[in-house]
Amino acid sequence: MRLLYYLHTLSLAGAQRSALALAREMRKHGCSVVFAGEVQGDAYTGILAREGFEHIDIRFSRKPEDVWRIAHQLAALCANSGVDVCHAYYYTNYYFAWAASLLRKMPVIGGTFCGGPGPRYHIPRLSPVVVFSKEQKDAFIAKWGWKPENLVVSPGRVEHPAADATQPDRGGFLSRYGLTPELLSILFVSRLSEDKRGSVETIQLLAREIAAQGLPWQVLIAGGGKMESELREFGDQLERQAGRTVLAAAGEQDRLDEFYACADVVAGVGRSIFDGMMRGKPVMVVGEKGFAGLVSPESVEELAYYNFSGRNAQADSGVEHLISAIHLAALPEERLRLGSFARRYTRENLSVGAGGKVLLEYYAQLMEFPPLPRARVLREVALSTISYVKRKSPYA
Repeated sequence: MRLLYYLHTLSLAGAQRSALALAREMRKHGCSVVFAGEVQGDAYTGILAREGFEHIDIRFSRKPEDVWRIAHQLAALCANSGVDVCHAYYYTNYYFAWAASLLRKMPVIGGTFCGGPGPRYHIPRLSPVVVFSKEQKDAFIAKWGWKPENLVVSPGRVEHPAADATQPDRGGFLSRYGLTPELLSILFVSRLSEDKRGSVETIQLLAREIAAQGLPWQVLIAGGGKMESELREFGDQLERQAGRTVLAAAGEQDRLDEFYACADVVAGVGRSIFDGMMRGKPVMVVGEKGFAGLVSPESVEELAYYNFSGRNAQADSGVEHLISAIHLAALPEERLRLGSFARRYTRENLSVGAGGKVLLEYYAQLMEFPPLPRARVLREVALSTISYVKRKSPYA
C-alpha cells in the first residue's frame, strides 16, 4: 500500500514527529509512505531524506482564494505518485483533499485530527477519521453532528527509545548549556511560537520563582520559534539575579534522546509529555492555561481524556501548584514510582505499535468505504468553505 502523509508543514513539531513515527511503523508492515507539506527549514526534511522517505513541497495557506491552487497541486501529486490512500493530518489538509476530489478522481481519503478538542468550523463529514482523544470524539459528535462510528480514537504514536542507546554523560551535556549537573533538571520541549505562549509563560514564571526562592532546580528548553530570543534574554536576566544559569534555551533540536535522558522531570503538553513518559520520567502537563497536573495513577484518566493537552487546568492553578508537584517529583522514591508508572502506561496505551495496528485496520476500513455521490462531496466542501469564511469574518 502506498500512503501519502499530507501535513500543513514539514517541520519539527508534535504532529510531524507523530506522523514520522507512524510512517516508520507502516514501513515495517510493507507500506511505502510519501510526505507532502510546506517545507520549513531542512531539519525535518533532512530526517526524511536520511531515512529514505520521499517528500514533496506544497505551500500551505488558509486563505480561501488559495484553496483551488492547493487542491490542483494535491490532486496532481496523488495521480502522479500512485497513492492508494491520501492521509491528511489536520483539519485544513483534510478539507483540501476533498476539494481536490472535485477536480479529479482522488485515492481513498482519510484524516487524523490532532491538536485541540475539535474544529472551530465545519469539516467535511465524508469518511471515517482518526482523533486523538475521547474529548475530541465527544466534541465532533455534539457540536458538528458526526456519527460515532466514523470517529476512530487512536492516541498511539510514541516510539520506544533505541534499545542500544548508550547513557549520555549527564555532566558534560548539562554543562554544555551552562547548567549545573548536581541540580534537578526540568526539561520543557515545545515549539516557541505564539500558539504556545501560555505554556511558555508558565515555564518562565516557574524559572522566576526558582531564582527568587533559591530552589535547587534549573530549566532546559528545547525548541525553536519566534519566542526563542525572548527566552534567551529572560534566561540572561535570571542568571544575573541568581548568580547561575536557571533557564537555558537550547534552540530547535532534531534529536532529543540526550535531552530526555539527562532530564529529571519533563514538562509540556502532548508529544513531549509522551516521549518523557516512554523514558520513565515524571511528567508535568503544562498547557495554554497553565499547570494541569502531574501524571500519576490518580490523575492519568482525566489528563488522558484531554489528550494530555492541559485543557483541564483550573483557573486557580497557579505556578505554586507546579512548584508543589516538582517538590514531590524531586523525592527519589516518588520519582521512581511516577516514572515507572508513566513508562508502563505509555507502552500499553500510547505506543506507536498500538497506533500502527489501529491505522492498518483504519486503512482497510477506508478501502471498503463506498464511493460518495459528487453532490454530497460538493455540499460538504461548500459548507466547510462558508463556515470557515464566516468564522474569520469580523461581522460573524
